[in-house]
Amino acid sequence: MTGFSVERDALERAANELHSIHHELAGTVNLRYEMEPAQVGHAELATAIADFQQGSRHATLCLFADTEAAADRLALNADNYWHAQQQIEDVFKGHIG
Repeated sequence: MTGFSVERDALERAANELHSIHHELAGTVNLRYEMEPAQVGHAELATAIADFQQGSRHATLCLFADTEAAADRLALNADNYWHAQQQIEDVFKGHIG
C-alpha cells in the first residue's frame, strides 16, 4: 500500500455536521412562509414573488434531501471502514496469536 488511510472520526464528524445542516434546513422560512397575492398589491409582482418562492422552496427541498443522503452515506462509509479494520485486525490476531 502507499499509505492510504481513512480517518473514521473525520467521516463521522462530517456526517454529523451534514445531519445538523439537514435539520436546520427543515426550519427555514421559505418552507414555512408563503406570501399571498393580496399582500403584494400588484399582479405581476405577485406572480414574480410566487415564482421565486416556488423556486426557493424547491431548491431548499433538494438541498434538504441531498444533505441527508450525503450524511447517511458518510456515516455508512465510516462504519464500513471500521468493520473492515476490525476484520483485518482479527486476521492478524489469528496469525500472530
